[in-house]
Order: sequence, then structure tokens, then C-alpha cells
Amino acid sequence: MDAMTLHAVDGERVAPDDLRVPKARAIAGLLADGAFPFVDLVECRRDGVREIVVVDVEPEVPPSPVHDIREVERVAVSFDPDDLRQPDPRALRRTFPYPPHVNLHYDGDARSLCLFEEPYAEQKPRWTAARFLGRLQVWLSKTARGELHAPDQALEPLFFSTGNVLVVPAAFYHADSSGVPERLDVYRGSAGVREHAIVATATGGAPPGDAHSGAPLALAGLTYTAAPRTHGVIRHRPRTLGDLHRYLAEAGEDLAAFLRDRLRAWHRDSAVPPDHQLLLMVRIPKVRDEGGQIEAVEVWGFVSPDPIKTVGADIGIWTVHDGHLAPNIAVDPGQVGDATALDLYNAVGGLTRAHAAALSGEASPDDSAIVAVGAGALGSQLVSTLIRAGYGLWTVVDEDLFYPHNAARHLLPVGVGYPKADLLASFLGQLAEDGSVTAIVANVLAPLPDELAQAYEKADVVLDASASVAVARHLALDTDSTARRVSAFLTPDGRDLVVLAESADRSTTLDRVEMEYYRALVTDERLRDHLDRPGASVRYGNGCRDTSGRIPQDLVGLHAAIAARAVRDALRSPVASARVWRAAEDRSVSVVPIDVSEYTEVTEDGWTIVLADRLRQALVEQRANRLPNETGGALVGTFDAQRQRIYLVDHVPAPRDSVEHPTAFVRGSEGLPEAFENVARATAGQLDYAGEWHSHPDGHSTLPSQDDAALFAWLSRHRLVDGFPPLMLIAGEGPVLATYIGALPPHA
Repeated sequence: MDAMTLHAVDGERVAPDDLRVPKARAIAGLLADGAFPFVDLVECRRDGVREIVVVDVEPEVPPSPVHDIREVERVAVSFDPDDLRQPDPRALRRTFPYPPHVNLHYDGDARSLCLFEEPYAEQKPRWTAARFLGRLQVWLSKTARGELHAPDQALEPLFFSTGNVLVVPAAFYHADSSGVPERLDVYRGSAGVREHAIVATATGGAPPGDAHSGAPLALAGLTYTAAPRTHGVIRHRPRTLGDLHRYLAEAGEDLAAFLRDRLRAWHRDSAVPPDHQLLLMVRIPKVRDEGGQIEAVEVWGFVSPDPIKTVGADIGIWTVHDGHLAPNIAVDPGQVGDATALDLYNAVGGLTRAHAAALSGEASPDDSAIVAVGAGALGSQLVSTLIRAGYGLWTVVDEDLFYPHNAARHLLPVGVGYPKADLLASFLGQLAEDGSVTAIVANVLAPLPDELAQAYEKADVVLDASASVAVARHLALDTDSTARRVSAFLTPDGRDLVVLAESADRSTTLDRVEMEYYRALVTDERLRDHLDRPGASVRYGNGCRDTSGRIPQDLVGLHAAIAARAVRDALRSPVASARVWRAAEDRSVSVVPIDVSEYTEVTEDGWTIVLADRLRQALVEQRANRLPNETGGALVGTFDAQRQRIYLVDHVPAPRDSVEHPTAFVRGSEGLPEAFENVARATAGQLDYAGEWHSHPDGHSTLPSQDDAALFAWLSRHRLVDGFPPLMLIAGEGPVLATYIGALPPHA
């Protein structure tokens, strides 16, 4: 190759065997005998402690290459003796192009080729001389064909980032600049081990969070949106305002003229003190190919350590004399800020709900209006997890205050003495720029404030995290809303999580799903001890109710994460669902799905009987199996005296000492007390004995007989103890299931 067309390589020539850096010796040794294809050793050099291996590489070059890659390219690979930085391959040809994946360099330097995307520390365990040289040959070959940067790969940055970080509104990254503020206030962030952060917001807007609630810094932010650029060339960092002006001038832009106009206006209107520093935000839309659609917007912050009055003088607006600004009559267009140094800040956009959803693997955020009732330990963490995934537009309802003991298991770390709903809404509302969480401090069982009634009316979902049967039943039956109800709660010891969901059309309401859950506790062996493990209490005050459950945060956090996914899964399906997640001592989790039956409602004597279709079918089948004899048994359910509703969910078949005849049935009692003790124990008293049922043979109606009347009279006396009405079902031919409650018809 002609030496005039190549960049010179510094250092003294050394023999391959004299190299001291292990990786340099490995590459030179591999190439010394000419065994590695398409790469030849040219020479080795040492420049101080750094060692350099120069090679000729023969890439696969098509007849009409996309980028000007030659059939032989000379590359100098330099090696760090401490192996802290990856080997740096430099293309020595002076006319080497600016393709994608070229590292930061200064104008006039040899192009530094970016061979690997992963950090060098991640490359080291599998780094070999052969792999490195092979990647170098592939890099040149793919660059020649225009294939190195995949069509679906993110566009290359225009500059390399620094340790300085500037957080800006997410609108800065939108292709449409209409929502981008031109003026910015800047707030102090913090200085970390390797980076320094500041935060910018639209002038006059609220600072982003309590950590930045002080006065803005003496920095005046100004936004400049450049013309679209084709990606692929990573340039050296502009070190002065003049460098940045000339970079943008390559696309026909005049940054200096823009600044002259804005700084004059600031001075004329006394909008910005001249002793403030300037933060220049530069937005550069990027396209993949010339004339293509904007795919991304790159945003950089440039801060001048000089005050605005000095910057203005450096671009010819005025002359500074004794601290006063004297406007220049004529402006020298050659004054573009070459004396104004710039510190580069890597801009980071604020979090949006769409971005939060994408970070969580979702295609888009969910805009369902959700009212969350209960902002306690599980509720706070459940709602937080969903909001962090861009899920839902939230209203949080709770009347309780945040006390010191709550912090042991609550999402909130501080705020003692303030309403949980207010604290949670304030905290979670700041997670995303376009997120907002409304708080309503109220008892949902008390008369509704107007704002809560309106929230119910607008809601798509009501999420109950109150762990209260009364609240769940109230939300299901007494709340005027078309919203779908979902309930999530923990068992008293925190080991199990329960998530119940109505059907989307509310044909199976939450109270019915609740009954199916209770039934499963009795019938599913996997849930045998679900409520048998009462959680111990810890007293936190003097009042008789000043106690809190003894549940570790790891269980609450575990189940809150599961509940967040479970709620989303339940809402994606139109059918009602019920599931229980059980955590073992080692915190492994098993799930128990529960089949949910449909229900039928019948109103008799002022009471609404809510009968599971599964139970109806079971009674019909038992009758058919025992024909020609009559049969029967006891009903399992619960009474809701407040709403005069009776839920019938299961039955205990005829005990073994029962008497079955074609024209009579006498229910026995063997094992029956034990069966109902088990029902009450398994459900913590939520289900119990609810009434009697028996069958009539074919050819007979379901009207009560004289024997039935006697039984009903016995039931009436029996129920006086608890104040509930007597209930009797008669299964007949058809199949027909007649319901009698409170009193029998006159002809009985």
C-alpha cells in the first residue's frame, strides 16, 4: 500500500516474539505462520507501554459496495498493557468511510472500528485471537455490503455519551416537536460515583419530585431542534460552541444566528439574568436512510461554564464593558462561539406510561379506569406494580392513616399521620410524566361522597384489596357501577393469596365467585388448611383494635407481584375466575385454580335465593340415581341478612342412617354434625347449614306433602335460634326444583 494514503503508526518496530502484552503476542503468533485465512501480519510496534499489531485484512467486497471498503484494508490494533480497555482496531486508510459502528475519534485520526456491542468485561471470558480477527474480517465484509447494522437494530448515536446526565421531559424524544418547551428550568440532581445529574423541566412547571423541590439552578435552558440526520457516523464531541455550530452547519443550519436571536430577546425582556449559564438542548431527529422517515430523536445537553453575557459576546451580539452589555451595531457572522467551552450531557427522557409498558414487555399501556379500594400492605404494592407497567388510570380509596407499624409491610416508607390514599397517590403519580393517581379518603361503606360516586360511574374496573368480606359484598351488590369487580386478599397468616374476578358482563358477580371460593375450601383437598392457620397479632396501640397481623414483608411482596399478573390475566378473560396461590416455607408457590359455576336467582317471601347451577345439577342427578325412592340431604350455604340473600353452594348427601322409600324420605343424622363442623372450620364460618332438600318421585308434583309441612314446621323452630328463615328445596320430575322459604303455600 502507498504510505501516503495511510495514517502513520507511532512507536518503534519490534519483533513479534518481543511483544509483552499477552493479547498482542497471541494475535501476532497466530498470524506469524500465515495459518489464519484472510488476515496477514504486517508489523508490530511499541509506543511507550502500548503495543500495536498491524495487519492486512481481506474482506468479502461486492462489485458495488454500499460503503467504500477495499479488497485489502490495513488495520492497526493497539493493546492496553493492563487489559482494562479492549483492543482498539484502527483503519489506517485516510479515505476510509464513516459507516455505522465507528467509535469516537477526533477529526484527522484513523477511524476506530466498533467490533463488539457488549462491554469488554463481558467479552474477556471468551476472547481469543482467532475470534477477534474473525470478527474484524466479518465487520469489514458486512460493512461493505451494508449489512452490519441490521434493519431492526436501533439507530447509531451521533455522539458518544459522557458521565454527565440530564433528565428532560419525554416530549423531547417525540418526532413532533409541538409539545417541546423552548425554555427550561434546571434543578440539581445528585453526584454519583461516576456521573453527575441535573433535571430540566418546562419553565414555570413543577419540578419532578421532592428531591428537586428547591429553587432552579442559575442555568437557563434553551431548546434547538435540528434538521433530520442520517445515522451511522459517530462524531467527536463538540468541545466549543463553534464546534457545535459547524457540525449543525453541515446540514445548512445556523445555530449562531438562532442563539443571537434568543439571547437578544432574553436581554431585551429581562427574562434571564445575564450572569446565568446557558444550557443548550439540541434535538436531532434521525433517519435510517437519506430521505426516510424519522425513527428516533437524539437529544444532547450542552452547558457552557461561562455566563450568558460572555456567550453573547463570543457570538457577536454585544460587548461587555464593566459588567454592562453594549449591543454591537454590526455582527461578525464569523463569530460563532469558538471561545465558549461546552460540557456535554447525555439526555435521558422522563418515564411515560407507554415507556413503562414497553419496559414491562407490553405493546402499549392499558387505559382502563380503575378504582382501587384499600391502600394497605397488599393493595399499595399491587397497585404500584401495575402502575409501573403502565397499567390502568387509577383512583385509590382508603380512609386509614399511615402509622409507624405500617412501614414494615407497606410500599410507603414515610408519611406517618397522613392518609394512606393521599400518600400513595402522591408517590405513584410521580412515576410517569403522564401518569396521575387520584386519592379519595373515604370509607366505602359510609354514604358516598360525590367524587367517589363519580369515580365508580366512570370506572372500568373496581379492584378490592380491602381484605374485608363486608367491603367486597358491598362493592358487588350495593355499588352503582358497570365496572367489573376483582378482589385480591391474603389469608390471615399471609401464606396464601386469593384473586377473584367477575365475568366481564357481570352475569357472575363477585359475591357468587366468593361463594365458589368458599366451596372449594371444603371440597378441594389442596386447600384443606387454607384458613386453618390463624395469623398471630402484634399490638401497636392501647385500643382493643390496635393490633396488626404478623406477616413478613417477603410474603406480601411475593404475593403482590403474583397478584399484579393475576389481576391482568383475569381481566383479559371474559369469564369469571378464582385462584389461590400457596407459598411454602421456602417461598416456592403453587396455584390452585377453582372452577366457577353459574348461578340462578329466585325471590321468595322477600328473600333472594342464589343457587349454584352446579348444586342444582347435583340434586337432579342424586334424585335420578335413587329412583324410584325419594332421597334428600342438607344444604350448604350462607345467609346475608343485611340484603336478605341466601347463597346455596353445595349439599351434604343423605347420611347413611337415612330412610329412603318410593313415597317417603327420612333424613338421618349420622356424620352430619361432623360434616358441618368441617364446613365451618374450612371456611372460617362463612358457610354453614342452610336448609333441607328432598326429592319427589315421578308422577308427583313438587308441592309440599303433609310430611313436608311437618318438616318445615321443625325447620321453623330450629331456625328461631339464629333468626334465619326456614328453607326447603323439593326436586321433582322435569327436572323441577321448587323453593320454599319462610312459609309454605296455604294448600300445603
